[in-house]
Amino acid sequence: MCLTLVSPIVKNADAEDDLYEPGFVEWNVNNLHRIYLSGVEESVNLTRDREAASMGNVLIRTGQSASIGPLSMPPLEMGFNGTFNISTYVAAYVQAGTGLPLLQCRTSNPVTIDTQLQIGDFSYFGSVTKNVYESAAEAHNMSTQIEIANITARPGDIVTYSMTASTTCPANINLEWGGDGVFAGGIEIRGNLFSPEVEVTVDDSRIAHIQLTATLPWGFNDLDQDFTSMNIYGPVEPDEKRVYDEDMRPEGFTATSEYVERTDDMGRPSKVFTGKNKLPAGDNVLIVCLKTVDTIVNSIAGKNCDHEGIIRFNVESEDTPMASAFLWLSISGFIAIIAYLGSQIRQGILLPLPLMGALVIMAILMIPLASSIPDLGGKEIVASDTRSPSFILHQNGNGSVSLDELLDGKEAVIVGITLPASINAVDQTKQIENAVDRLGDRVSAVQVVTGENVRMDDLDTIAEITNASWPILIDDGESRFAKRMPMGVSDSIVVIDSAGHVTFTSAATASSEDIIDAVDGIGTGGLQSPTSVFSLLWGPGLAMLFVALPRKKYEAPDEPLLPGSSWGSIILAGGIGFLSVNILPMIAAFIPSDNDLRSWLDIGLLVWFVSAAIRAAIVGTPGEVRFTAKVLHRLYSTGFNNWKDVEDTERDLLIGFWMGWFIWLAYPAILAQGVAAMLMTGGFNIIFGPLMLLAYFITAGIFTLIIRFISSWGGPISQAFGSFGSGPFSQALGWALIPISAWTLANGIIHAFNIGLL
Repeated sequence: MCLTLVSPIVKNADAEDDLYEPGFVEWNVNNLHRIYLSGVEESVNLTRDREAASMGNVLIRTGQSASIGPLSMPPLEMGFNGTFNISTYVAAYVQAGTGLPLLQCRTSNPVTIDTQLQIGDFSYFGSVTKNVYESAAEAHNMSTQIEIANITARPGDIVTYSMTASTTCPANINLEWGGDGVFAGGIEIRGNLFSPEVEVTVDDSRIAHIQLTATLPWGFNDLDQDFTSMNIYGPVEPDEKRVYDEDMRPEGFTATSEYVERTDDMGRPSKVFTGKNKLPAGDNVLIVCLKTVDTIVNSIAGKNCDHEGIIRFNVESEDTPMASAFLWLSISGFIAIIAYLGSQIRQGILLPLPLMGALVIMAILMIPLASSIPDLGGKEIVASDTRSPSFILHQNGNGSVSLDELLDGKEAVIVGITLPASINAVDQTKQIENAVDRLGDRVSAVQVVTGENVRMDDLDTIAEITNASWPILIDDGESRFAKRMPMGVSDSIVVIDSAGHVTFTSAATASSEDIIDAVDGIGTGGLQSPTSVFSLLWGPGLAMLFVALPRKKYEAPDEPLLPGSSWGSIILAGGIGFLSVNILPMIAAFIPSDNDLRSWLDIGLLVWFVSAAIRAAIVGTPGEVRFTAKVLHRLYSTGFNNWKDVEDTERDLLIGFWMGWFIWLAYPAILAQGVAAMLMTGGFNIIFGPLMLLAYFITAGIFTLIIRFISSWGGPISQAFGSFGSGPFSQALGWALIPISAWTLANGIIHAFNIGLL
């Protein structure tokens, strides 16, 4: 979520209904600009800084004229053009003289001042002639004539000023400058000398990045930094131009706020301020207060805004998907089972009323199932353990760097993501450097500059302010790498494990301790845990209860069997069902290939899911489950086979199979990160990795056992429904899974389009 707003000096509110929309900009500016004379006669100079100007003077009288200059300002940093009113002024008063000489100065013998001013392609010749007879207390303002002129000045042009003064007055006349009021002295320019320009970017973490461009003639030297402030207020109602409530000010920048220097797209110097607080969703307004150095400091707080701007922008709410899985799938799952009942009736198959009632209850239990399914088309919604793209990005200097190069022989790569000229990049570097020093060769590090307006020279800026020893990379123009990270296009730190999955994310920056803990955690499964599968008991687990109903009353085996054989067979079948779905993503993590190509595997698995749901709707149990169950059943002992029917093994495997899909949909990286990345770290994890895989296998099996156990609580009732309804329940579940599987396939295809795979 990036919003860029450049603010010209305009007023564009809708005057008819007084409603303000994002993009509304209003500036109230001071069009009076001054350049002051400063210093004593021998070292007089020109300055824009009113507070820094010092007193100076020169005496004239009959036979003694005076001249100053030519004096020069520093070269212009920014050009300007337009229509301006130009004049010059200086104070004059009688320093000594009484009687007839002073009377002559009052009625005749005037003072004449001639000034010459050069601004760009414009030359100004000013002149004023006045009788000067008052003392310093009532000094005369010797202002030259105002000339209206079209002026074009370019960067590098120099403003020059010179003055000559003469009089025939016999008294001593003092010309003075560098003081207050009329005693200030200098050049007066009225007109639009510069247009304040502010660019607001709101990143995906809803943090503000404000770029203030030095459009002033002498750049940032023209601004009084002590009184420059920018404050954001929000949310603001459409009929409110601005608000004053400090409780609604989530972010503010003052003279002491940190910033990073940058040039804008036109090469002009800018300062970038990065916020620390998340902005509220909805319309916000940025109130900008600028004071130029040529104005007097007002002793009243809040009255030092020569140029005040109101910039309205919108902050998007949390990313929302195209459609809610819970809303649509809870409805469709329920309707699908009711549709199954209807199809049975149309075929002339009249199920017993108790069984029909049980199917209605099963339809109701399908509603929580939708809570475990990802929403549709969540383009900007990225999982915390997402798979990183196999990027190849340009670096500062020459060449490019790929994810494969960074992960070669490493356990992980630490990535600092930053927007152009963000101050967060400095702390990112400090924390990453501390982590790399302690982790050594186990990790590599890189920083990526991203954003809509990122440029190659931004890499140099980040390199200069951070002095980083690792590569500084540039994201592409569409920020495709950052968009696929959990925090999106915003300042953040991510750690990517050797399997290509994100194992740690932190907004803005992160402590080195957190980074180190994340890298160490890769050896224990990263963000994955075997116990996470139990969180699916509510939802998918409930949906499996009717499929898991026992077919008959428990009977002791005719031959002695190992204690726990029944439970063990359920755990084994459930674990095999889980692995049949999740083993392929784990194996793919070991294959050296583009990570995005693994999305084809995801799509292939989802096609399989759709196919399995359709086949289950027709026959109850997909053929691959039935085949595997028969093979597994034959591997058991003869005594066990005589005691436990193949249909029960098939049911155990079917539950594990369907739960394997829901576990993969909820935790796509459960084995790729939980086992594969662990194995890739080497060392003792070569041993612990298979043990962790076994832990996931057993946990999935135990989960199947729990479902079977809960479904048996009904005793004879459970057995009655299980004996007559095992087939219809399996078919009804297949009907319910058709819209769910189609939904997930559509989501996979949308994701493939978003990453450019299709």
